[in-house]
Amino acid sequence: MNQQISITKSIIKTGILSVMVIISLFMFGCQGNVPTDQNFRTGFLDVAVSTEGTNKIYQEDQFDLMVLIHNQLGYDIKNVAVSLVGLDEAFIEVYSPQKTIDTLEGRSNLFETGEEERLLFETYIKSLPPGIIGEVRNLYRVFVKYNSEIILTEDVCIRPGLYTGVDDGGCKAGENAQKDPLQEGKNTLSGQGAPVGFSEAEVISKVGSEVELRLKLVDQGRGNDGKVGTVTLIEAALGGKNLNCEFRKAGGAGKQVMFDSSETEVSLVCRGALGRESSYSYVTPLTIKLQYDYEFSIQEELFILN
Repeated sequence: MNQQISITKSIIKTGILSVMVIISLFMFGCQGNVPTDQNFRTGFLDVAVSTEGTNKIYQEDQFDLMVLIHNQLGYDIKNVAVSLVGLDEAFIEVYSPQKTIDTLEGRSNLFETGEEERLLFETYIKSLPPGIIGEVRNLYRVFVKYNSEIILTEDVCIRPGLYTGVDDGGCKAGENAQKDPLQEGKNTLSGQGAPVGFSEAEVISKVGSEVELRLKLVDQGRGNDGKVGTVTLIEAALGGKNLNCEFRKAGGAGKQVMFDSSETEVSLVCRGALGRESSYSYVTPLTIKLQYDYEFSIQEELFILN
């Protein structure tokens, strides 16, 4: 009898231990997928691109040139095109100088690193002309084009025009707010997790139930090696009500704007009716969504050896 009880206790202990081991393994395996509360849609960020492997190659040989592209933005990038430009055709034959990717996922609380992909460019290194001693150096560039978006989300302090400048306590940030709301006048913004973004927002409350917002959109990407192209306004709303917004620059205004080669900033002016009438200040949410296309390049080099 005692022997049976001992065997039963042993079985129970073994079962409990097995369950604990399984639970521990499950929890350990899930740690890598635990969401964070980091905000990836802030600051001015760039897509990263680089080449991998050796850059010293021999003549009369096949050479696979590997390009790594890594989406470090807070948004997906789409219609990605990667091209090799400047490789000397007298020495190097590139079978397909352009590769495309439909979508690369951006950084988020569920995917902190962002997606990366390696593209293989197959080439053939031709024979060097007679009389060349040493090596031949070839500078070239890797061009990247893509489409993406930016989303501005801020809380805005609305002060009825009659009481502009009077603090009645209605625009204090709540306990769970990540930052203070935009105030009457000019406010500095820190970008929205992309190479192009808003750097300034001016709030102008008017008498009655209207408001005007003047925002500065800037390209702070790779300087001379990167350039935003066309930017399109997709939506804009304040307190759930649509805003009437237009880009302003010399030569006209509209829902779409093209950055000239020398331009690094444009203005977006929004006007609209407030979602409610009030004699006191209050906080209401602002959302603006834009789509844009971007192009940049990096310089690389290859050395062809005898």
